[in-house]
Amino acid sequence: MRPTRIISVALCAFVLGAGSAGVNAGNFNCAVVYDEFESLMNKRFLTQPGEFVQTLPGSISAEQFEGVSRANFLLYPARQGMGIGILKTNQNIRAKFLFHWSQPMVDNTTHVIIDEVVKYGRVEDGYAPSRVGPFRLKPGMSIDLDTTEYVPQESIRDEDGAGAGDTGDLLYESGPDGSVLRAVNGAEVEFPLETMCQEGSA
Repeated sequence: MRPTRIISVALCAFVLGAGSAGVNAGNFNCAVVYDEFESLMNKRFLTQPGEFVQTLPGSISAEQFEGVSRANFLLYPARQGMGIGILKTNQNIRAKFLFHWSQPMVDNTTHVIIDEVVKYGRVEDGYAPSRVGPFRLKPGMSIDLDTTEYVPQESIRDEDGAGAGDTGDLLYESGPDGSVLRAVNGAEVEFPLETMCQEGSA
C-alpha cells in the first residue's frame, strides 16, 4: 500500500504566486480510485475546478509545469509525470486534457504534447464524451480543439496583428524568456495544481 499524494497550498503559493485556492481541496479518499483524471475530474469539476483544488488560470509556463503541476496527481502508471488542464473552448465545449513538455529537440526548441483530450457533449450527465489526441504543438502553433485542427500562428495574423481568423483554443509560445501554453480567442483554461485525494492509503 502506498500513500496517495497531496501538494500543500503553501508550496503552490511559494512556487507560483497567485492562483485560485481550492475550497474543498483534498476532500476525496482515493482508496478506490486508480486514476483521478478518469474517476474524479468530471461534472462540476469541469466547470468549476477551482472550487475543489488550487488552480492556475489562463496559462502555464514550462517552469511552473516542472516545479509543481505534474508532481502530485494519482494517475495510471503510463500517465505519471503529465499535467492536467480543464478547458472551455471558444465554442463552449467543456474538456479535460493531459499534457507534458517534450525534451529539447535538435534545434533546441521544446514542444508541448497534448497526450489526450476528453470532450463532453453535455457536462451535467456526461453525455457523449469523445477522446482525441495526441497532438504536438511546436512554438507558434495553436490548436482548435473543437475541430482538432492545427492553426499556425503566423498564418492567421492580419496587418494590424489581429487574429480574427484564428479559431485556436490553446497556443504554445516559446522564446528567450521561456515557453508558455495558454488559452486564446475566448477559450478558458485552468491547470489543477494539487491532487483531489486526501492523505491516506490507496
